[in-house]
Amino acid sequence: MLAVSGLMRSPERPVLPTAPLALIPLVDYQRVASGSLLADPVLLLLSSPEKIVAFSSRAPLARDAHRYAGKPSVDATRQIERLLELKPDLVLVSSLGEHAWVQK
Repeated sequence: MLAVSGLMRSPERPVLPTAPLALIPLVDYQRVASGSLLADPVLLLLSSPEKIVAFSSRAPLARDAHRYAGKPSVDATRQIERLLELKPDLVLVSSLGEHAWVQK
């Protein structure tokens, strides 16, 4: 694998390494959610609006909350079942805070 500015290339396709070094394939995800306030603006930058299925529960409290209007907000740490009901292909989270729920 070759590391290129945060991305790693495998012979098959590009992947994105995560904090505990799990490799996430970079594919055209159709249903993406955010599980943290830090990931909310990143999701807006990286995904088209029709592919976003939810933002974090803190999104409505953000200064720029209008940017998250029209999408559900989910507390991914306490409402894992509700998040899974949205059937996301990918959930963006930050490396800050409690990690046990991510393993679920």
